[in-house]
Amino acid sequence: MKNFTKQIFRTLIFVLLISSVFVFNSCEKDDSTNNPTPTNIKIAVFSDPHLYDPALGTSGDAFQVYLAQDRKLIAESDAILQALIAKLLVEKPNLVLVPGDLTKDGEKQSHQKFANYLAQLKAAGIKVLVIPGNHDLNNPHSYLYSGATPAPTPAVTPDEFKTIYKDFGYGSPIEFAPNSLSYLAEPVEGLWILGLDVTKHDNNATSPETAGVIKSTDLEWIKTKVSLAKSKGKTIMAMMHHGATEHFTGQSQFFGDYVIDDFANVSTQLADAGLKIVFTGHFHAQDIVKTTTAGNNTLYDIETGSLVTYPVPYRMLELTPEKKLNIKSYRIEQTSYPLGSYSTFQTYAKGYLEGGLDELIIGILMYKFGLTQEQAIAYGTQVVPLMIPAVVAHYEGDEKPTAEQLATVQQLMKSTDPLIKMFANILGSYWVDLPPADNNIIINLNTGIVE
Repeated sequence: MKNFTKQIFRTLIFVLLISSVFVFNSCEKDDSTNNPTPTNIKIAVFSDPHLYDPALGTSGDAFQVYLAQDRKLIAESDAILQALIAKLLVEKPNLVLVPGDLTKDGEKQSHQKFANYLAQLKAAGIKVLVIPGNHDLNNPHSYLYSGATPAPTPAVTPDEFKTIYKDFGYGSPIEFAPNSLSYLAEPVEGLWILGLDVTKHDNNATSPETAGVIKSTDLEWIKTKVSLAKSKGKTIMAMMHHGATEHFTGQSQFFGDYVIDDFANVSTQLADAGLKIVFTGHFHAQDIVKTTTAGNNTLYDIETGSLVTYPVPYRMLELTPEKKLNIKSYRIEQTSYPLGSYSTFQTYAKGYLEGGLDELIIGILMYKFGLTQEQAIAYGTQVVPLMIPAVVAHYEGDEKPTAEQLATVQQLMKSTDPLIKMFANILGSYWVDLPPADNNIIINLNTGIVE
């Protein structure tokens, strides 16, 4: 009887061991499409806050000269960020993502102030991840504007950036990319985020480099992490500052610094590797586009507009257990900044943008196309009134041109003046909203289809 009992006991132990091995192996298998997150993950995304510490000067002649050639809401940036932080503290997302251009021009003082705002979110239990934009590192244009002329103020190096944002992605990620500020983090269980530094900050000798690139070593590293995420059943998304692909036809021709180098090839490789979502900024527009490869793999580039450019947007997302990404867009409607004669902050922001676009367009004609000031003003009289509503519409997202606006484009295309025809092409590209919708959509991450 005693031997029989021992035999039964050994059999039970053997069965339990076999069951444990089976369960362990089941957990290790590739189950990336059917391994749901246990609950909804709430994510906030805002981009290009361009925070400028007001203590560096916002009232001197130098600052006014600066504003004349850059229509960002720099003086208002601190008040805008305060308003957004207050909203996020109420919304309490699980995670906040900020795809770069955290500061006006990389001022160390502005970086420290920005990190202090993010610390409020951290104290409330909200995870925050950031990456640098083209303005943030080694910037030789890091100035204070407290007097008649700009004066240098300390910028930050890559190492200082990592120290300042140690609590926001750079302290203890799962892994850093080799010789890079790119990293992999798991801020929420089951969700991996690739924070990608695509800036060319090493080129910032006398002026900041606007263009961006995914280095070949980073690209291979990214693909291995996407593959690893799949094998472990993790949902993986990425964020980087520059566009992964064009957000309107011809963007790379006329505004090539706003998409990564070799974007068509790189975005295809990312999609074929299995990456489906990348959050971007840089061009200050609310726009979503997709890359679909020959193998029918899809990568969505979700660009979020700037906090210092109308319509001052941010996004709130929910990732469901079924791996559906529900994206909704919002705007900052109220801040503490004085509005003068404007009745609402949104009309103030829109008026500020529209009021400066004429000078910016004339400047583009002069410095990008080599026209004299007289020629640029003459052309500007024809094209500026047409370009302003198109640019504003692109910044808002979900562009809907009128029949009259489309007819104007067609008429301009018939011009014998090559410069006018070129502007007609740009104008038409702004008005054509590439699919999918830009502000409020649901993307099924299992199928890659918009629902």
